[in-house]
Amino acid sequence: DEHFINVDLDHFKEQVLDTICDPNSVFGKGIAAGTVTVVSGCAPKTTETDCMADLDCKWDASISPSCTQSECYPLCSETDCKAHPGCKWDGKDCKREETGCTSKNEADCKADDTCLWDAMW
Repeated sequence: DEHFINVDLDHFKEQVLDTICDPNSVFGKGIAAGTVTVVSGCAPKTTETDCMADLDCKWDASISPSCTQSECYPLCSETDCKAHPGCKWDGKDCKREETGCTSKNEADCKADDTCLWDAMW
């Protein structure tokens, strides 16, 4: 029975998350068959800034929780990813495409006309 596996939390990322798209893994088989729903770590993110910093998540203030899994996250092939608007293949995974200001520091932000630097952050 492959419904349950024992995973040490120290190895959760490589034994579970990194195998989501592997059709030979427990979770990969379920993804391919459409019998597994992938749950991300988006819901605990309570601000738009934190949510949108994670390319596996998307923000929608009209729902609760406002931070939910991006439609791109469970797409396991480059072809499926590129066919989905708003998704980008990074060579290994399908991620939500960044839009707008993506500057992470003051100098880059001030040089980007889509950004407004807020010294409070």
